Amino acid sequence: MNNTKNATFQDAAAETVYSIEDLVTNSTLGVNNFQEVLAIGLPERSDKRDLLTVIDDELTTALILEDDVDWDVSFKSQLNQFAHATRAIENQELPSTDLLNTSTETTTPYGNSWDILLLGTCANPPFGAGAVHFFGDDGQTHSVSQVNGGFACTYGYGVTQTSARMLLGHLLDLSTPTDMAMGNFCKNHQCLQIWPQLISSYKPAGSRQKDSDINEETEVTDEIREHGETWNIKNSAMTDMLRKVSMDSPSPA
Repeated sequence: MNNTKNATFQDAAAETVYSIEDLVTNSTLGVNNFQEVLAIGLPERSDKRDLLTVIDDELTTALILEDDVDWDVSFKSQLNQFAHATRAIENQELPSTDLLNTSTETTTPYGNSWDILLLGTCANPPFGAGAVHFFGDDGQTHSVSQVNGGFACTYGYGVTQTSARMLLGHLLDLSTPTDMAMGNFCKNHQCLQIWPQLISSYKPAGSRQKDSDINEETEVTDEIREHGETWNIKNSAMTDMLRKVSMDSPSPA
């Protein structure tokens, strides 16, 4: 993707031109994109509350995360590559040789046409024609494509002001799990998924009984996890942080 390295984006309000690298490595992972990062917790999922926050606070975009998520230590560079891929998908009307030429000005690093960015799921639906692939800094080949449902879990996803309003209606039926309701929404909207996912759920050392608040009352296990782990993430940022904290902690007297 060397031919996209110098792609730039215009922040009309600040009259400043940003590169993709600038946009995906600032404090909220994108100027005017992921304007806020919101956390949700189980067992009482608060997706609806967070969508209302996006709407009521008139946020342009937001990244909604479960409260136990983890990502690769190269997460920000992965977002840079993901941004190139989403812009490439948006520009697929270009000749194939120019597919990754994303020089068109926009206020967002991920393009202007998306409704949901599925950064963290736990099921890989079939990728159709037009998928964009890149070799990430985590050593894995990632694929980005539009999806029409078929995924599971919502560890982390991005929404816009417009899509938050539309998605909220799909989540009002409490009998439908959140990921299934979102899958139904994606059948008629622009949802872009990356696989392997960039965001996953961290499982700490200890009893596996605590892995899911949803199943805590129905599934009983005495199995113990010796070390914390994050499924499908090569170089866990959580594990790296805990290792560094352990190294910096003073030894007991």
